Amino acid sequence: MKTRKLLRILTAVSIASIMGITMMPADARTPHDTTLDKKGPSTKSRSKMKRRLIRRPGGKLPNLVVKKAKMTLARTCKPYRPVLYATAWVKNIGNATSPAKLSVGIVGAKDTDGSGWGNGKGTPAIAPGQMVKVTFPIYYLIANPGHMPGTHAFKFRLNSGKWITESNYSDNFFGPVSITVPRGHCKVPGKLADITSKKGITIGGKHAPWGGIIKLKASDANIISGGKCSFLTSYDMLNQGTAATSPLFKNRLRRNSVVNAINSGLSLNAGEVKNITTHPYYVSGWQSVQLSLDDNNVVTESLETNNKFSIRLHIKGRCAGNAQRKPDLVAVLTNPMTGKIMVKNIGAGNADPSKLTLSCDRLGYTGPGPECPESPGLAAYDDAAFPDKVVVSVPALAAGTSYSHTLSFWRSLRWKKGKYVFKAFADAGLAVSESNEGNNTATSTLSK
Repeated sequence: MKTRKLLRILTAVSIASIMGITMMPADARTPHDTTLDKKGPSTKSRSKMKRRLIRRPGGKLPNLVVKKAKMTLARTCKPYRPVLYATAWVKNIGNATSPAKLSVGIVGAKDTDGSGWGNGKGTPAIAPGQMVKVTFPIYYLIANPGHMPGTHAFKFRLNSGKWITESNYSDNFFGPVSITVPRGHCKVPGKLADITSKKGITIGGKHAPWGGIIKLKASDANIISGGKCSFLTSYDMLNQGTAATSPLFKNRLRRNSVVNAINSGLSLNAGEVKNITTHPYYVSGWQSVQLSLDDNNVVTESLETNNKFSIRLHIKGRCAGNAQRKPDLVAVLTNPMTGKIMVKNIGAGNADPSKLTLSCDRLGYTGPGPECPESPGLAAYDDAAFPDKVVVSVPALAAGTSYSHTLSFWRSLRWKKGKYVFKAFADAGLAVSESNEGNNTATSTLSK
């Protein structure tokens, strides 16, 4: 019997030797040994194991991936309706069920061009190994309809807010997936307004482009009242679209998000530029000055994202006591020119009598004779101090009042074909000491 047992042991050792297996006694290693030298896991290995257990409670977590995706066109393309549909096949390759998340966009698709065009949708509970199909709409891009036609590449992303704890977040991306929106498929308005500002803002006679900085002294304010300083403020607005604005709109200036000036009843023809002047109050120290064109968004525009601008303003000194109140005269012309002129005193003080001059130039004119038509009635507006100009006498103007005048000879003029440019200058003789001497001009045109 002992001989047979010894033969079986020797036979097993021989076979193991042939197969390259090292035989060890059963009690040669403890259950916790991971190496043959009996040293056990290193401190670094134990730290990794601890972190892994913390990151993966119970060792079981879901892992969502997009196996495939596609983009399809909607049948129509209208405002507030879907333009595209995104579809993703989402699979849980983890070892635990992912919880249902229907209130957030677990599956999202976004245009890679930076426009922000996209959408997302939640998912139901997904068991390990299960795959679900998720489809959601991508809507008409109201902010920029002209962006939609053409080819777009959408990138899919899962669980972007980490609403679901996963064993692996690095495989949550898919794509991009391209799709082309044919020209003419979307009903994009052919003519729309587009209100913006290009030149920046002037406060207290100092100018800065949008995004810049203006520094003033409280002692130079037109009005100081209630701990605030008032400075004359002006900015440009431009309609760079292909249609006139409609209906009338409002602009608002804000100081640190608080409204401190409103300009109402505004309109712009296509391509028209206007300067807006107002007299808001500011505070001492640093502050943000923000402009919002068409603040109520009543005008349908081809681009709605270029209506807001801001600068940083610093007023040195305390806005306390009383500042000297000065007038501020500005000229106003109709556009196109109709022979009507106006002078406004937008300052805080009264203005003495002054003179307004008006000049006329014909663009591209190189021939003999006067550039603009003449009339015997022009003699009533001659002034030796201002040759070759129409001169209008402006009476004294109290703060906040204006003076209007219609040129008596205007209807008798006979215009030749061309484009005429008119330039008016308020207080041409600099007889009035104003709070701002840099805003006295106005221009207008007339095409025949």
